[in-house]
Amino acid sequence: MVIFVLLIIGFPLNYSFQVAFAKRALKDPDLRMAHNLHKMSSLLGGVLFIADDCFPSTPFLHAGWHLAAAIGVGTCNKLLK
Repeated sequence: MVIFVLLIIGFPLNYSFQVAFAKRALKDPDLRMAHNLHKMSSLLGGVLFIADDCFPSTPFLHAGWHLAAAIGVGTCNKLLK
């Protein structure tokens, strides 16, 4: 049940950030690669987050979504330049 509460909170925030990032990436071609990496790491992180909840005994799923999230956060630095 907790996972659904987190998804209800996290999805709109992530979606709004993706839209803002996409708008900037359309104007600035240098951001397109960072946006694509951010988008894919967000999708992968979300899938691994749900899989970690569904299969808690599977090793490395929890670490996987943390790594995907770290990659996504790392791409945000391109927006600050």
